[in-house]
Amino acid sequence: MTNNDRREITISFDFLDGNMPYLAEIYTDGGKAVKTRTQVLVEKKKVNKKNKLRFKLPASGGVAIHLMPLN
Repeated sequence: MTNNDRREITISFDFLDGNMPYLAEIYTDGGKAVKTRTQVLVEKKKVNKKNKLRFKLPASGGVAIHLMPLN
């Protein structure tokens, strides 16, 4: 998800299957704090359909989430 304007978004995982746990691999703009050429911050979190994650996206920034079932 991306946009030319700075914004905050909340992503709900209510579309996921039952109470099955998933690993969310989250890619966000890390800025100068991330010491890689791409400056992409990669985080991993365990989520299920009850979770919501909130993101503060910079202008022309974005977030990508790769979901993998844990069972």
